[in-house]
Amino acid sequence: MMSYQICFRCGRRLPFGSLKYVINISISADFDGILLEPDGDINDEYERLLSEIEDLDEEALERDVYQDFDFILCNSCKDQWTREILETGGSRTPFNNDFSHFIH
Repeated sequence: MMSYQICFRCGRRLPFGSLKYVINISISADFDGILLEPDGDINDEYERLLSEIEDLDEEALERDVYQDFDFILCNSCKDQWTREILETGGSRTPFNNDFSHFIH
């Protein structure tokens, strides 16, 4: 039996009882309440969507709706990951600390 866990980011061994963090990422399809009407007949669109869905496997459909990940990080990697995600003023975030467009 292993007596340690491994940092997802750097691969460092983290003995049980040591300082470590769990990052949980939940990805879910968002619905803003708007349903766009199809250009053509709604029944034709309904049939098209049903046939499209029938060709996909169940796991692919589930991934389109929801995914959940848990990652273990050491303290240093947690700090780096947090800085990168919340970085402001750089080229990745053009909204100058206004995260309202990104976060529910």
